[in-house]
Amino acid sequence: MPEELGLELADVIISSDDFESEEGFTNVLHMVMEQICWSRPYWIKPMDINLARDRFEIMKFATQIKHSFADEYPEKAREWHPTKNGILKPTMFKSGSDFKAWWICPDCGNEYEQSFSHRKSGCGCPECGKIKSAMNRRKR
Repeated sequence: MPEELGLELADVIISSDDFESEEGFTNVLHMVMEQICWSRPYWIKPMDINLARDRFEIMKFATQIKHSFADEYPEKAREWHPTKNGILKPTMFKSGSDFKAWWICPDCGNEYEQSFSHRKSGCGCPECGKIKSAMNRRKR
């Protein structure tokens, strides 16, 4: 425990029950900025935080991780869109991540956005899925 080591780690603890959602994370960022901007009140000129708009800029600071999506699902990682994901790579994400990335279907060439967790669970190209579903209905 940090207290046992005699270390003071923080003056303020910021937490949220809604850290996973975009709105919850944005609120946490605003709380952090209020603490950092002690020289002038943050509310006078708050920072323009927009996670949807800035997600690729934020994620460029990500690094490769062990046991990444690419490590666990190399065949699906080959469907990674080479340009729409910016500098991001499937080696930067865990397979259960809810981050939505762009993929290219190797069968029909469709470009689509889908989370790593959905790709992990077997979801693939929505266009090919529609075709397979229609073929299954005809077989009945």
